[in-house]
Amino acid sequence: MRSIDSDIKALNDNLNETKNALNQLVKKDGTTLMTKDISEVIYSDANLKPDEVFVERQNSNFLSTLIVIVNK
Repeated sequence: MRSIDSDIKALNDNLNETKNALNQLVKKDGTTLMTKDISEVIYSDANLKPDEVFVERQNSNFLSTLIVIVNK
């Protein structure tokens, strides 16, 4: 039973270290997905064909493409 407790504690410590490292990277970058320009990520995807997916690429005056990022 003690080995299970120590394993869980080790995993929890590892998770906390990973979360802290992520928070440090976000602070270092200075932006979040709420304020970051993600167009380079979207348009650099090899499987995505912007001319077929985005309305702006089809010269529409009435429609617009909206991309929503939802935080878990």
